[in-house]
Amino acid sequence: MNPKISVIFPVGNRESFLAEAVESILAQTFKEFELLIIMDGAPASVTSIVERYQDDRIQMIRLPVNLGISNARNAGLLASRAPYIAFMDSDDVAMPERLTTQHAWMDAHPDVTLCASNSIKLLSDGRRVHMVYPETVS
Repeated sequence: MNPKISVIFPVGNRESFLAEAVESILAQTFKEFELLIIMDGAPASVTSIVERYQDDRIQMIRLPVNLGISNARNAGLLASRAPYIAFMDSDDVAMPERLTTQHAWMDAHPDVTLCASNSIKLLSDGRRVHMVYPETVS
């Protein structure tokens, strides 16, 4: 498969939302992606969560020690094969249409090099704060 989107997903020492984050990408309505999970010095407990997933779209990249999120993303960029890049963090959960929406938007705006998305911030007390950003094209 030649992916259309490379999802770059650094993972360090965070387990709380990891499974939900991975599953939210695997459940995308847009299927032509590769999921590059960069194990940024992750401990065995975190690695065991990621290793449960048997999906040909997943590529695990292991960094020998924690190099930080910027270096982990750079490792993902070096390994990516797709024309579009999507960033995902291990405590994010993507809505099912995220990649479909972003891919269609980028295809419709070939002069744009970057797009972001709205988000919902989940607070520790269970509240959800909708983070809505205006659409702009310059």
